[in-house]
Amino acid sequence: MIIGFSRYSTGKGNSAIAYLTDPKRQGREDNPPTVIRGNADQTRRLINSLTFKHTHTSGVLSFAPGENITLKMEQEIIDGFEQLAFAGLDSDQYDILWVRHTHANHHELHFSTPWVELGTGKNLNIKPPGKKNQDQFDDLRTTFNANYGLADPTDPHRACTVSQPDHELKIASEALRKGLKPSEDMRGLIDAVLSQRASEGLIRSRQDLLSHIKDIGFEITRAGKSYITVKDPQSNQRWRLKGPLYDEAYSPSRTIKAADAARTRDYSAPDRKTAEHYGQRVARHREERARYHQSRYERAQPIARLDPHQASSSLANPDRPEPLSRYLTRQLGNDAVSLKPDYLSQANRLRASRALYAKCSNRPNIKTLS
Repeated sequence: MIIGFSRYSTGKGNSAIAYLTDPKRQGREDNPPTVIRGNADQTRRLINSLTFKHTHTSGVLSFAPGENITLKMEQEIIDGFEQLAFAGLDSDQYDILWVRHTHANHHELHFSTPWVELGTGKNLNIKPPGKKNQDQFDDLRTTFNANYGLADPTDPHRACTVSQPDHELKIASEALRKGLKPSEDMRGLIDAVLSQRASEGLIRSRQDLLSHIKDIGFEITRAGKSYITVKDPQSNQRWRLKGPLYDEAYSPSRTIKAADAARTRDYSAPDRKTAEHYGQRVARHREERARYHQSRYERAQPIARLDPHQASSSLANPDRPEPLSRYLTRQLGNDAVSLKPDYLSQANRLRASRALYAKCSNRPNIKTLS
């Protein structure tokens, strides 16, 4: 597996999210994209609402052909990615969309996240430039690959068969079709994709080559003895490809032998020791990111407020006994004790006291309360 980040981070979210989710794009007719986490409309609206120069970060977790990625593995890998990228933040402080692609004959997990921390509105870039941040995601990639026994680009036997030209070519083609100038040389990217597939033993003849050119979304306008000319069907731009791979007499023996030699080793076996070693490194990266995120996006602490009964009790003289009525009200509720005077009881007591006084003083003419 590789973790790749797009160089494109500006503009509105419409095209970025459409690239991830549109089932009608060429080649997706039989295997449409699947949203597996997040909400595409919400992510699009958030990106569109931002006034920063950079509005989103997109990328892909790409797996080697033939690798079986289960739903459980998907969720664990996505969780691990988010725990590093958004370390120290709660889930309501960020937004990220995850979409599965399988139309290119291998498993891909694409993501897009707005450049914003939702609590403060400050910009949030999960992949700042520089080697230090690249190393963090490289360590995460190695942890995943060692844990699940996935193909790793650092393995010398797989270095030429697991790389990112497919993803880069897709991004460059998308820019081209929107009338933008790709950041990479298109001819070089097309050649990189086809050369990679040849090194995997997938291209063994001129006919195989022509099929793979169509598979990556290009048309063939000319196939000479020593070259092939390809065309992007939407922009109509053309590129001539030359070299041993494009020669009519191309002999794939060298690349096939290299690919077959690589397959003699079992790269699907998990390596727990390596996974643990790199997992410890990732844990340190998470701690460092968490400190930064929590200092930059500090959440306002809620003000503690006392219950009115607690407040009145705490403000009273500590040496003064609490009235019984207040205690019973605080313990049993407002309806437990009536604070209204009992006028009937008072009247009865007054009648009794006057009658007793009249009897003792032999003054019968004293009127009692009627």
